[in-house]
Amino acid sequence: MKTKFEILFSIELLNNFYHTGKWSEISFTPMPETAAIMKQYEMTFRQIGNELLVIAKTDKSGVVLVPLPAFARLSFTITLHTPNYMNFTNCAFTDIEVPTYCFNNLNANNFGGKHYLVKTIANYKTATVYHPGDFVKAVDGMIYEAISDNAGTTAPNNTIPASKDKWVQHGNVQFATVGDTEQIHDGTAYSISTSGNIINFNATLKQKVHNFSVYAFNMVSQQYDKLLISNTVIFNEDNDRVQINLKNIPSGIYRIKVNDDTSFVYLVTDNSLNGQNMFIDIYNLPSSNLQACLDGLGKPTQIKYTIAFAARRVLWRFAMRTDSITSVKDTSNSYTFIADGLRKFISEKPIPLSDAARKTLVAKNGALTVTSPLPNPQADSLLAKKNEIYTTETFINF
Repeated sequence: MKTKFEILFSIELLNNFYHTGKWSEISFTPMPETAAIMKQYEMTFRQIGNELLVIAKTDKSGVVLVPLPAFARLSFTITLHTPNYMNFTNCAFTDIEVPTYCFNNLNANNFGGKHYLVKTIANYKTATVYHPGDFVKAVDGMIYEAISDNAGTTAPNNTIPASKDKWVQHGNVQFATVGDTEQIHDGTAYSISTSGNIINFNATLKQKVHNFSVYAFNMVSQQYDKLLISNTVIFNEDNDRVQINLKNIPSGIYRIKVNDDTSFVYLVTDNSLNGQNMFIDIYNLPSSNLQACLDGLGKPTQIKYTIAFAARRVLWRFAMRTDSITSVKDTSNSYTFIADGLRKFISEKPIPLSDAARKTLVAKNGALTVTSPLPNPQADSLLAKKNEIYTTETFINF
């Protein structure tokens, strides 16, 4: 029988920080269970730049020779080779915690002609408090980003000047958000953490007896209610730390319940991959699903999935060596700068960080241009927030 190889699906990773839009300083790696499944079903993968290609063997008519079972899951981790990516990427993080991002094709997020693996950005709501960097979908169908600490008081609308002071329009695109780092259960959002085979769960109450359960995703209910493990731990004295062994279950997201406490983890069974914080789960969905990778005949749809991140917007501050510079101007009239202390000027609105030089910022002495263009700030560090927005500072030796 004559056989050939066809692309089953591909995944592209995008980041607006890069002038190409492509996030290429990365590696895709299949989870151990996925590597075994791909071998069993005669599949392979390749990475080309910022794209992962998953390839299946087909017959001469293009039908996959060894089709995956319904709802079979292929899981991958994304290794980011730029250690300071959170500085220049619109990522939710704290000083002590790096978020765990989980992307999948169950989100049914088809938008602007692309098949996104991120969760759908919610519609703007007047009662919601929005913070700089938050995304919403406006009534015009476009995606907007908040650039003010009180953005929610004005509805995003690019035709209204007042809106432009609080929102910036991105258009037909869906970005990764804090929602991709959380799992909703019984109306509560739980942050997802990365875990190895052993979990040390911190219970709310110290007690001698703790009941714990581990749940997997249930394709029927679309909830994490498929019971895998249930057990009781008994201590000789009151204790609030419960150790749970997950070594006999495959990589993926699980709900952990200890007494009345709940948490979600992405289990990584390969110790060499532990410490990663971006994961992708691709399910073999029915052919009727718009994000299916096989059609009704069993042929690869060659669907391209997309994960997109926005660049982080920060306030750009320039610190001058002398008093020779009296102002900073943007010749494109996109941004204005105001005085911010002795020989310092800061943008009134946050400006996206970029690896491409912004060539429209000039330093002036009165009407005279002293030096241009001013350099982009380095994306290797962020300074203290001002009105909830991070700042940067670039020294100009003039």
